[in-house]
This record gives sequence, structure tokens and C-alpha cells, in this order.
Amino acid sequence: MIATQPLLSSGHELDRSPEAFGFIHSSADALDQPAELARRLTADGYLYLPGFFDPALILAARAAITDRLAAEGSLDPAAPTLEARSHPDRKFTYRGDLARHNPAVERVVYGPELLGFYRNLFGEPVRHFDHTWFRAVSHGLGTPPHCDLVYMGRGTHQLLTCWIPYGDIPLELGGVMLLEGSHRQSDRLRNYLEVDVDAYCENRPKQVDQVKVNGGWSHPGFLTKNPVALRAKLGGRWLTAPEWKAGDFLTFGMTLVHASLDNQTDCFRLSSDTRYQRASQPVDERWIGENPIANTLAGKRGRVCEGAAGRVPRWAVAGRGAGSGRNCRATLDKRCDAARPGSAYAPSANEYSRVRFLRQRLASVLPEVSACCCARHRWPTVPPGRSRPGPPRA
Repeated sequence: MIATQPLLSSGHELDRSPEAFGFIHSSADALDQPAELARRLTADGYLYLPGFFDPALILAARAAITDRLAAEGSLDPAAPTLEARSHPDRKFTYRGDLARHNPAVERVVYGPELLGFYRNLFGEPVRHFDHTWFRAVSHGLGTPPHCDLVYMGRGTHQLLTCWIPYGDIPLELGGVMLLEGSHRQSDRLRNYLEVDVDAYCENRPKQVDQVKVNGGWSHPGFLTKNPVALRAKLGGRWLTAPEWKAGDFLTFGMTLVHASLDNQTDCFRLSSDTRYQRASQPVDERWIGENPIANTLAGKRGRVCEGAAGRVPRWAVAGRGAGSGRNCRATLDKRCDAARPGSAYAPSANEYSRVRFLRQRLASVLPEVSACCCARHRWPTVPPGRSRPGPPRA
């Protein structure tokens, strides 16, 4: 059923004109055609697979979640538990603890159906992050626009997010939405995409206190809290499903801008998001193991940033302004990691020139940073467009 009331995201009413808002299209017809799925993923930035799971599997996981919510007093005792009607005094969005040591949820997100899907899509063995993100979103709340890369970019960037609704989610309950074509806007979003929320400048006392001492983030992670203005700036439409159903799932890459509609009901919106990648590629160490370190102090990474205030100069991103608090090592690490052998990423001639430019500049002002960036990676011996062997000059 299509909602007739205004749709909100981060408190802003969305423009529902055909030029600004629309619905995603299904790829269920190509489920047994991995090459076609890969083509659509590249073209659209996402794959929507309605009816992929047996609904009974999803509803069993929903019951396991709502039982926990009821046991802690977060549900309205006058309503059926499975309805997930929230207690008026309970407000939250992220509840990763609800999925921890929860066999019914683990059966969904790490079971043979999903692992088989990603193995076919990637064409080789896969692995998943061991951390499960779970959301129980209350009335009036939602998720602002962001890309996942800033939270999990220390391994391969050829990583895919899987979003699963645990029950039917009409528009007013606040499902995920995607900004059409935003995965092709990486150049415009370059400064943002080079963020690592757990990295900080060791020579900036304020960041040290915020991140290393207090366990916070050096960046809030989101692009903006105004999805209407963001769409006007980047173009495209906000896309979602008319109604997410139990059994559906959605997958997309690290640079696709996405957010959620606000929950305008008195029930919790229940969903999970998990990550999958080629087993042969490097993995972000924050999200693996029996007890992933996640965004705790153990996951923080200090850098030495240029200048007394820890400010990276404007030339630090190949001639682009880097912004206060950007650190040079992170810039180089991300570009080098993208070209790491086995990453299935072919660096362009332009990418070679950027890294060489950065290394030349950094060698004169931050030799210790330059020395630990890129040197640990083996670049192909013949850069694109060159006829004679030899790596880019440092």
C-alpha cells in the first residue's frame, strides 16, 4: 500500500514528484545469471531481490528479536509481541546486541542462501564480516544519508552490504532508500569517501581527546542531515520499495549514498545490515573474529597530520582541498589499498599520477608518513599507458 501522508527523512519532507522520488526495480528475474547481476550492480549500484528468502525463516528471526525486546520491557504489553509495538518510553535506532548470540538471526545472515548468492556473484569463495548490525528504529527516527565506506574501508573496497527487513515494512515504517546514480559520484564525494571515522590526528589534541580518550569518531559519518538538499545537489532520485516484504533483501556497494525514511508509526522497524566480500581480498580488522573490536578504542588509528594544527594542505588530495583534520597517511593508504594485488581493481593512469604526486610532496614534508605508505604494496611493473617497465617514481 502506497502511503498518502508526507514521507519524512531526517525530519525533512521528501519531494515525491517523479523527478525526485521513485521505486527500485527487481533483479529476481536474473537470480541464476551472475554475469547479468554483476552488470546491473555496476550500472545501478544495487540489486533488489524480492522473495529471496523463505518468509518463515525471516519471521522466526523476527520472533527471536521481539521476544528479547519484550523481555527487556521495550514493547507495549497490550499488543502482540510479533507486532513489535514500542513502549512509549523506549527510543533507539541501533541495537546490535539484539543480533548477538542469536541463532535465528545468524541463520538468516550467514546461512547457505546468502553465502551461495555472494559466491555466485563474486565467482569465487567469499567471507562475511562477523559483526552483525541490527536496527530497531523507533517512532520519529531514521538514518541520515551516508556511504558505508567511511565505516569499513580498511580492507577491500569491493565489499557489499546486505540489507534485510524482518517483516513487512510499508513506507511509513521507514525502510532504506538509495540515491539513484550516487555510486558514480565518487569524484564529487572524494573528500568524504576518504574519511575513516576511527582515525584521528595524533598532533591535534582535540581529536586525540575525542577519539582516543573518549572513544568517539573524528567524523560523524553521515554526509548531511538534509536528504532533500543532497538530492538537489547530486541529482538522481531517492529510491525505495513500495513495501518491503519478509523474504526480500537488497545489496549495494560501499560508495552508494543511502539513508532511511523516518518511522512514522508506533512499531519498531526491524532490519539488519551485514557485509560480504571475496575471501581472497584483505578484510577490515575491526569487524572480524569472535568478538570484533568494532569502533572501540582498540579500533582507533592514530596518524601524524601535517602542520601544527594537524591540517592537511590543499595539495594533499591531488590538488583538491582536503579539509581540516584530513590526514595524509589515510589518503595514501586508501588509494594504495584499492590497487593492492588481488583487489580486482585496475589502477588507471590518473590513479598512478595521484599517488606519485602525493608521495613526491609528502616526502619533502612528512618523510615518515611517505615511507609507510605505498611502499608496502607492489604496483604493477608497467603502469597503464607506458611502454617501458618501471614503477611510478617516488
